[in-house]
Amino acid sequence: MKKKQILIIIFLLLLASLLILYFYWPHSPVAEPLLNNYSEQKAAPVFMTAEEKASFFIPADKKVQVIRRDSQGEILTYKIIQNSEEVVNPKSLFPRQANEIK
Repeated sequence: MKKKQILIIIFLLLLASLLILYFYWPHSPVAEPLLNNYSEQKAAPVFMTAEEKASFFIPADKKVQVIRRDSQGEILTYKIIQNSEEVVNPKSLFPRQANEIK
């Protein structure tokens, strides 16, 4: 009986030490993009052309910013701009590194 208790205590101590090592051991960061299907965009804002506005049935007098395009150049995300303060930087919306997240 005494031998069985000693084995259980040793097993629990070993298990506790393994758990402590697992949680306190420094892990290397995973090098993955933060967002799937990320497409590189320039920092300067890009606006829709008159033909693109017509294809989305948007009036030609509206100012429309293109936020994201797919690999074929088709528009995935856009924003209708009411005033110049609403223009966004596409790089700030789709960060690649964790330190770019605000």
